[in-house]
Amino acid sequence: LQAGVFGRFRLDVSSADLIASDWIVAFPVEIARGVWSGRLRLQHWSAHVGDELIEAGVERIDFTTETVEALLAYEPGDFRIYGGGSLVVRSSLENEVPLGPTFSDDGLIRFGVDASVHPWTRDEVSLEAGLDWQSSDRTEWASQLSVRIGLVVRDGHRSARLSGIYRNGPSPMGQFFLTDERYFGIELNLGL
Repeated sequence: LQAGVFGRFRLDVSSADLIASDWIVAFPVEIARGVWSGRLRLQHWSAHVGDELIEAGVERIDFTTETVEALLAYEPGDFRIYGGGSLVVRSSLENEVPLGPTFSDDGLIRFGVDASVHPWTRDEVSLEAGLDWQSSDRTEWASQLSVRIGLVVRDGHRSARLSGIYRNGPSPMGQFFLTDERYFGIELNLGL
């Protein structure tokens, strides 16, 4: 079981208003043999606008999708290349009047590469870099590019990752998927 909640806050006001939140629940099945691995995943994704935007009169989009994702990866050592896609089996977006009668939300394709190096004598510490490219029907196949480089510390099953990131393309937040964004940032991920 995989689950996550992703929020976007407006930090330029003292109340740090919640702009939107995305809720994702997924059921993955993964298999690996030698340098090959694959994942089949059923995923539910719903996006919600924060109360502060609703009170300001912003029109929300009913963003709820269920998808089946299939990814295949080739990993000979510390380098990995992957690709695959998602088939949308149910989407509330196609019923949204503001999006128009020709709107389509049928699928997504995805490719990427990542690598890690261990420049120190301890294997628990590594440098990692990755590039992920996605394109989906719901954004009329606009490119979405993410690049990251960072430091990872692992201790058994736990990990901490501090990364510099660059993103360019349609927003990853469900309520804003038609909004192009470009930004640099710092991200901290904790695996507990």
